[in-house]
Amino acid sequence: MTKGLLAWVLLGALTPGLRAAEVVTNAAGFAFPTLQAGAGARAIALGSTYVGIDEGSASLLWNPAGLGTLMDPEIAEHHNAALMGQTQDIAVLGLPLGRGNGLGISLDYENDGTFNARDINGADLGEYTAYAYGGSLGWGVNVMEGLSLGVAVKFNQENLAGTDLNAFAGDLGALWNISPWFTLGAAYTNFGPNVNGFQLDQALSAGFSSYFYRGEDSRWLAALSSELQKDGNSSLHFGLENTIFKMFSLRGGYAFSTSGLNSNGSDLMGWTFGAGIVIRDVAVDYAYVPLSTLGAMQRISITYNFGCHCLDAPVTTLVPNETMIVLNDDDFERSATGNGREQLTKEAQEHLYQALTQVTGVLGAALKVTGESSALKHPGIAGDKAQLIAVGQMRIQVVTAYVQQEMPRASVTGELIAGSEKDTSASLFEVEVH
Repeated sequence: MTKGLLAWVLLGALTPGLRAAEVVTNAAGFAFPTLQAGAGARAIALGSTYVGIDEGSASLLWNPAGLGTLMDPEIAEHHNAALMGQTQDIAVLGLPLGRGNGLGISLDYENDGTFNARDINGADLGEYTAYAYGGSLGWGVNVMEGLSLGVAVKFNQENLAGTDLNAFAGDLGALWNISPWFTLGAAYTNFGPNVNGFQLDQALSAGFSSYFYRGEDSRWLAALSSELQKDGNSSLHFGLENTIFKMFSLRGGYAFSTSGLNSNGSDLMGWTFGAGIVIRDVAVDYAYVPLSTLGAMQRISITYNFGCHCLDAPVTTLVPNETMIVLNDDDFERSATGNGREQLTKEAQEHLYQALTQVTGVLGAALKVTGESSALKHPGIAGDKAQLIAVGQMRIQVVTAYVQQEMPRASVTGELIAGSEKDTSASLFEVEVH
C-alpha cells in the first residue's frame, strides 16, 4: 500500500464521524468516505429514515425518487458541525418540472482541517490540509399512480496534502405512496467504479413512513428503515416526529447495527434528536447527535419554499362567520402525471386562494368549500354512487392539500356527502377551513 493511499485510509477512519448515528462505514467505504451518506437536519434527527419519506429537495440525498413528488421549487442549505472542527455544507436546489417530474441539484464542500505531518521516525514535516468538494444531479418521475422512480449521479473530489482522489457514483430509488398516510421507499446508493482499488460503500436501503395521526393541532409521523451494505454490514433505523400547529416539530431517532459490528459499544450509532420551525415559507431544522466520549455533531438546515403564499389562519370563535364557495366538475382536471387522479385547475386555485384571503387572520372567520358533480360529466361513472364517492374522496384530498399549502396553520376538515341521483347535481363533499 502506498504512503498516499495509507493516508487516505487513515483519514477515512476519522471521517465516519460525519455520518455517525446514520450509517456504519466499513473498510471498503474508506476509499472515499465523504460520498457515503445523506444530509439534512430533519433526516438525521429522524434516525436517517428518509429513504421512505418523499418530502422536499432533501430526497436527492437519500432517495432520488422523491424528486418526482416535488410540488414547488425550493432551495436548502445543510450545515454539519462535526468532530475535531470538521465542517460540511451542502446546498440543494429542487425544481418541479411538471407532469410528475422533478430535478434536484446539489453542491457540497467539506473542510477537514489542518494536520501535522510526520515521517516514520516522527520528524515534523509541517502542516497539510484536507478538504473535499463535489455535487450531484438527480431526477425523479411519477411512472404510475403513487409510484415514483429516480436516479442520481454524483462526483466528489478529495484533497489530502496536495494529493487528489476522484469518485463517480450513482443512486437508484423508488417510492410508492400507497395512501396519504403510508409510503414505501427503497434505494441502492453509491454504485460506481473503484477508487484506487477500493470499492465505494454501496448499500441497499428500504423503509416506510406513516402519518399515523393527523389532528387539528397536531400530527405524528413514524418512519422505519433498514440498510444492508454490500459487504454484509446491516443496520435498523427508527424515527418519530410530532408537529404542532403545523409550525413546530420535535423529532427523535435511533439506529443500531444488526450485524454485530457495534457489539463492542462503538459510538457510531445511537440516538438522534432534533427540532424544527416553519415561518411562512422558510423552514429551519436542527439535529443533535450525541457520540458519547467522541463528543457530538450538530446539524442545521434552512429551506426556502418558493411556492407557498402561507396565508394566516382565521382566528376562530364559537360562532364563525362563514364564507362559502362551490367547486364543480369544471374546477378539476386530470393530473398531469397521468396517474388517473385529479387536480385543481389554475382558475379553481385562484378562486380558492381569493376565498382564503377573505378569511385570513379574521376573528370568527371560516371557509366552507362545497364540491358538486354531475354524474353525466364523469365518463364511465354514469351515476354509479360508489364511483361518485371515490371521486369525492379524491377531491377532498386535493382541496385539503391545496389549503394546507397556502394556509399551513389552518384547521382543515373534510366530510364526504352521499351523491344524489343520476342526471342531477351531486353534492359530493364539504371541506371546512378554520
